[in-house]
Amino acid sequence: MTQKHTPGPWAIRDCNRFEGGEPVTEIYSTVTDEVIANDQTYYPQAVKPQNARLIVPAVNAYEELLVALQEIANTPCDHGPGYCARDVARAAIAKTVSPQAP
Repeated sequence: MTQKHTPGPWAIRDCNRFEGGEPVTEIYSTVTDEVIANDQTYYPQAVKPQNARLIVPAVNAYEELLVALQEIANTPCDHGPGYCARDVARAAIAKTVSPQAP
């Protein structure tokens, strides 16, 4: 079975890659120490530090959030027509299973 993404949990670190260099913010795997992205413009997956702080918690909570959404999606909806958390959960699950390009 091939791995689809870098194993988590992921974390953020601020470091200097080169002596005397500018500080670098990196997203990396705490399992493999692989750098997933950093904020350097030359890096293929450049990411702003503010976005890194949003991405990492979402990735680390992915499995738990998906399970919670699946439980909500399987709950009967008795609100009648209109808004129902079950429908919102199903739509969110669909995005995680087959993400659409922006």
